[in-house]
Amino acid sequence: MPSNVRNFLLLSYLSLLLGVAEMIVSTPAIVHLAPMAGGGSLIIAARAIAVGFTALYAIVIGLAGWGHRDWARWLLLVVFAFGLGFDLLALPETFRAGTLADLISWAATALQGPALYLIFTGNAKGWFREALSIS
Repeated sequence: MPSNVRNFLLLSYLSLLLGVAEMIVSTPAIVHLAPMAGGGSLIIAARAIAVGFTALYAIVIGLAGWGHRDWARWLLLVVFAFGLGFDLLALPETFRAGTLADLISWAATALQGPALYLIFTGNAKGWFREALSIS
């Protein structure tokens, strides 16, 4: 496995762990909003969906890194760009609120960018090109 792919996996899974930490840290604030959001069942459903997407994201990272799946790295890039757009829109509120969950979320985003750069450059390019020619 090329070093760029190995470093991509490391940064991506570290980012994912930070995302899980952010969910844990932000849960008390979200539970506080339960009466306004129609009760706890909506909060539980939202958290279950978030956990499901996190697991799916972990699988796609593995498919890109260990599985040589070119489509997976492109999907990760599209999801990152889409999420970054929403993060940038929320940036003023993030600075105003300044919560620990916001800081953790931005740290996770800061790791995803370089991870994606690595999976598209250097020795990773040839590795994915080789996988495409085999299939």
